[in-house]
Amino acid sequence: MRDSPDVLLATVVFRMFNRISTGEAIFNHLDFDKNNAFAVFLQTGDLRRMKKDVKAICGDGPYVTGAYIITSPPGFTKLDGILEILKNFREESGWRDAAKQMIKEKMSLQTAWLWFKMQPWLGTFHSYEIVTDLRHTNLLCHANDVMSWCNVGPGARRGLNRIHGRNKKDKSVKVPKMLEEMQLILAASRSPGNWPRQWPEWEMRDVEHTLCEFDKYERVRNGEGRPRGVFA
Repeated sequence: MRDSPDVLLATVVFRMFNRISTGEAIFNHLDFDKNNAFAVFLQTGDLRRMKKDVKAICGDGPYVTGAYIITSPPGFTKLDGILEILKNFREESGWRDAAKQMIKEKMSLQTAWLWFKMQPWLGTFHSYEIVTDLRHTNLLCHANDVMSWCNVGPGARRGLNRIHGRNKKDKSVKVPKMLEEMQLILAASRSPGNWPRQWPEWEMRDVEHTLCEFDKYERVRNGEGRPRGVFA
């Protein structure tokens, strides 16, 4: 599927739920016609099969993880709210034409991110996660800005501020300047003394992610609050 425009819709579906067991219910559970719930949704827009399979396999939930906040429309349960978002995205976004354009124009990550951000309920962070996933498909594998652009989230901003001796809450540094600072870190990662050559090379996404994790590490080290998760 990575070569097909359909991977865009599949990625949005999984990112909206973001839990392995829910994904397995949607993509791996086959009926007597050997169709899964995603195939039914893709072909018809009908979400009843998806809801049925998710409920059958995942019970009363949870259907999402706490890795990031997934906002859904008010007045719905979490499951029904996400299904409503997916229904509207499939019907209203023009996603298939957008996917074909990504392939044809070798669209940049930033341009794709701006398109996703315009869609209801996706938002800045969620759109970036989708774009990052699609970077590993034919839709965005030719993007020319993987070494120059990323979405600088709050965690990466705090990480940069710490490195440069600024107040961690400083929001005065503009995005172009932060991207320059991150590109210097990316360049430093090319040194064998900093990153072994046999390991995969960094892209700007790796810089952004590592800065975010560095901020979490420093928060714990400096006693600036309790971490959300503890790993043995």
